[in-house]
Amino acid sequence: MEKFFNIKCRYSGLIPDVVVLVATVRALKMHGGGPRLPQALDPAYVTENLELMEKGLCNLEVHIENALKFGIPTVVAANSFKDDTEAEVEMVREAATGWRAAMVRLILPKLWSSL
Repeated sequence: MEKFFNIKCRYSGLIPDVVVLVATVRALKMHGGGPRLPQALDPAYVTENLELMEKGLCNLEVHIENALKFGIPTVVAANSFKDDTEAEVEMVREAATGWRAAMVRLILPKLWSSL
């Protein structure tokens, strides 16, 4: 993202209207120290694990902070899988809207949860 803003935007004169960060509960668990993904999903990714989520949310926070440094409104799109629990989704919602809430919005598409 920094290269896009610092190089591409400066050179081309583009000014983005919004930054969209796409996250999943699964990815946040992985960034929180969850096991590497083999062919089959580890139970850590298909059962509720709020501790992994808490650790992984700092990764999302860094991306949000990086986007906000450029003064661009930020949207967090948290794709939901069928195994994501309401508590995990709520944790993403609270975290995303808690960081400088005036600039960050959360959307929860349900595409993957229906497959």
